[in-house]
Amino acid sequence: MSNPGKRKGSQWETDVRQYLRERELDTEALRQMGALDEGDLVVRTPDHDLRVVVEAKNRGKLDLAQFLREAEDEAALHAHNRGLPQERAVPVAVVKARQKSTGEGYAVMRLRDLARLLGML
Repeated sequence: MSNPGKRKGSQWETDVRQYLRERELDTEALRQMGALDEGDLVVRTPDHDLRVVVEAKNRGKLDLAQFLREAEDEAALHAHNRGLPQERAVPVAVVKARQKSTGEGYAVMRLRDLARLLGML
């Protein structure tokens, strides 16, 4: 991989996946499919009834609105491709915090998605 930005992004996805797995969360890397991308990672609840679709971002410039649009579109596609109700796929952008550990990254979601997630717990 010769593109440094892509390399940084791929490493961040790996770091986030490892961080979540170390906390015994059922986390799977998703295949990158261009326009048909379903997110970078999916975290499933133990009963597999709920999916958190993660869009991992390691960028110098933060564009939260764009990150959330991508996460929302990809969560919708993830649910559609698996025959899941849309409300069972919750989008979240996990954004790298400069000069911080993986656990110090930012998990960003819209308030409506947070309310929906909390209502399903």
